Amino acid sequence: MESQSRIDEAYNDEQQEPTSTDGWDADLEVSGHDELMTNFFAQPDALAYGKSLNDLIQEGVEERLRPHKVFPGNRPSSSILMTKLDAFAIGQLLAIYEHRTAVQGFIWGINSFDSFGACEVHGNSSKRVRAQLSASRRRGASVQGFNSSSGYLLEAYLSHALK
Repeated sequence: MESQSRIDEAYNDEQQEPTSTDGWDADLEVSGHDELMTNFFAQPDALAYGKSLNDLIQEGVEERLRPHKVFPGNRPSSSILMTKLDAFAIGQLLAIYEHRTAVQGFIWGINSFDSFGACEVHGNSSKRVRAQLSASRRRGASVQGFNSSSGYLLEAYLSHALK
């Protein structure tokens, strides 16, 4: 039980030293964790309200940057605040997203969990991956025949995985 307590303490160890930011907030000091949380709380507002050209002009944003900082609002988002991330909390997150997927399917009139075609493609692709892993491990064959992203991931897996 004592070792579990130490593990819990390590996971709950948040940086509490004051951090100041240079520039427009230089006089505000918050902990490193609070600094990260400011972004967590600000993001949903930004998505909801957006930023207009007039907002940027009033804020004094340089003209050359304005086209890059304008974005529409009314973008829904979900924010989930948890005090602990353990197996139970992860189960809750999975249940939330599974429920969202099911409800969206009901609304759109589709079966969100009917993935026969995707399973067929996955099955065929799995055979190719299995053959590649076998050839690479047994004969040192280079990874070939995959898109660049999958090929890179396979190479990374093969270079770091237990052999």
